[in-house]
Amino acid sequence: MEMIRNFTDLGKDDTAIAGGKGASLGEMTRAGINVPDGFVIPATVFESTFHGSNVSKQIDALLGAVDDTDVQALEKVSAAIRTIILDAVIPEEITQEIRTHFEGLGTEYVAVRSSATAEDGHHYALAGQLESFLNTNEDTLLMNIKKCWVSLFSSRALAYLFESKLPIEGVSVAVVVQTMIQSEVSGTAFSVHPVTGNNDQLLIEAGYGLGEAIVSGQITPDSYTIDKHSRSIVETRNAVQEKGIFQKSGGGNEWIGIDEDKRNAQKLSSDEILKLSDIILAIESHYGFPCDIEWAFAGGKFSIVQSRPITTIEAIEKNERYTKVYTRENSLIALQIWERHQCELLREKLGSVVPFSIFDVYDGVASVYYREDTSAVWNTLITDAVKKDPDFIAETMWWFGGLLDTLETIWCQEKVESAEDLLLLADIAAQAWVGVSISYFLPSLPNVSSESQDLGMALRKRSVDFLERTDHSIQNTLKYLYPELGELTKYMTIEEVRSGNLPSTDVLMSRQTHFIYFGFKVYVDRDIRGFIREHSLMIAQEKVPESVEELHGQVAMRGSVQGLVRVVYKKSEIPLVQEGEILVTAMTTPDYVPAMRKAAAFVTDEGGITCHAAIVAREFGKPCVIGTKIATKVLHTGDLVEVDADTGVVLVLER
Repeated sequence: MEMIRNFTDLGKDDTAIAGGKGASLGEMTRAGINVPDGFVIPATVFESTFHGSNVSKQIDALLGAVDDTDVQALEKVSAAIRTIILDAVIPEEITQEIRTHFEGLGTEYVAVRSSATAEDGHHYALAGQLESFLNTNEDTLLMNIKKCWVSLFSSRALAYLFESKLPIEGVSVAVVVQTMIQSEVSGTAFSVHPVTGNNDQLLIEAGYGLGEAIVSGQITPDSYTIDKHSRSIVETRNAVQEKGIFQKSGGGNEWIGIDEDKRNAQKLSSDEILKLSDIILAIESHYGFPCDIEWAFAGGKFSIVQSRPITTIEAIEKNERYTKVYTRENSLIALQIWERHQCELLREKLGSVVPFSIFDVYDGVASVYYREDTSAVWNTLITDAVKKDPDFIAETMWWFGGLLDTLETIWCQEKVESAEDLLLLADIAAQAWVGVSISYFLPSLPNVSSESQDLGMALRKRSVDFLERTDHSIQNTLKYLYPELGELTKYMTIEEVRSGNLPSTDVLMSRQTHFIYFGFKVYVDRDIRGFIREHSLMIAQEKVPESVEELHGQVAMRGSVQGLVRVVYKKSEIPLVQEGEILVTAMTTPDYVPAMRKAAAFVTDEGGITCHAAIVAREFGKPCVIGTKIATKVLHTGDLVEVDADTGVVLVLER
């Protein structure tokens, strides 16, 4: 009996056997959408191969014994299951049927994609956690199919299944095998604007090469906004693309540099954008709901390789907006302390909490996003506390000052001697951070006495380097306690220190590359665009003009000077600053002081009048413009600029 199903045999009601991805490709094929030919290895093949067999019993035994709250244990179980499945033999009759259907496609290379099935639409949540393999040939086909099956048992997929209390028997994996399109340009599209929720607009993203570069967040794509009614292009934003993912000789993929004359060019012409828009609208019309689409363009023709519902549009229309407020280079434990004070300890002090922050961390540098009403929430909490207790400010600042005394002793020692002391340090720092935050908001509060504001300002100045000095002690302690992990200790969590279950080097290296910290959880392998859609969030991105010759910010220290720019993104680049250069960075910390002594002036993206850069500028008597928002994005090392800190303007004289 034939088990493999061609796309033409499938429709939207076949998710139980083909998964969401396979059913959608079949549905679009039937609807006349240009979908590359392919077939689906149904979930029943996975089940018949493993369920009830000795392999299944081994897997069940491993899953039944694992502590699903222990990250390291999940990773060990995942590795064991991977070995079991990859070593298993697919029955000969199924193997032969797969090869016959592969030959029927008449192509050398295919894309092999997981398509999970689960109850109540959970396959949409699992979709981003399972595997795909592009440019697969006949030699690697069967192994990549098994790798798709294995991906259901990755540590992150298992964590999701346990967390959502979804029984493993309720989840299975179909595998989509589809003719590979060697796209010249590819991308994603949304039939309703995914950021604004505007139902009258659709959004297209486009980049050179295979779409994996965009989906994984490794390149910035062009974006085109189209009015659905007038069929007109509302906005075009071109991104510079220096490399793309293309087919590797003999199979697989590789990064290849984009020709110089194409890097700055628009990826799709206006006519092509509108042609693709018509296809997107046809898909939305067929389904009757907003769609998230992946497409490929080759040989003058568009192909659709995936479509799924945008399940967060309703939430987006009522959504909470986040905006970037800080850039910080801190340990993961420091970020956990940051979040604990806002989302746990405030309840003890003020009876309520502020919203979660989003920490998007690449190579240890965190872009920190606050919900846009965070300041208003803080102001309300503090104002209400003062109304209930007129002595609240004085008592809180006295309490805060005592915690600072303890912390300053630790800061001077630069580390503590044991894991227990580190946990105590983290607890004291989280409590003290409540005081840091309250002192920060005091000057802007109405109906607060001048004595309270003065007290708050004094402690605010005393704690201006609070995070950096605390994190310095944390990182020194981690390296002292776990010397075998070296710099990777920066990516450990407080829970791992507390339990003594150290993460593997591979886990730490994955966090070193990129992770998102949100809601007290660490997420790896998630790009920020996909993450915010998954969690029904919105991020207000700072628009950066293509050409900027003049920047505006706040004056922190008056003066005027000309010099060559030195952009510093990370602490490791601080020694590169030369005498007389203009230091341009997101925000300075105490580590920057040696470079600030050399620099002629400072320009920052962030900060207020009591930020580190502002204080040091006044101490050194050097011109300083803070809060430009985009200086590090539009200025480049070697640019000649004039910093006019009398007016808060930075002029580009020569690039």
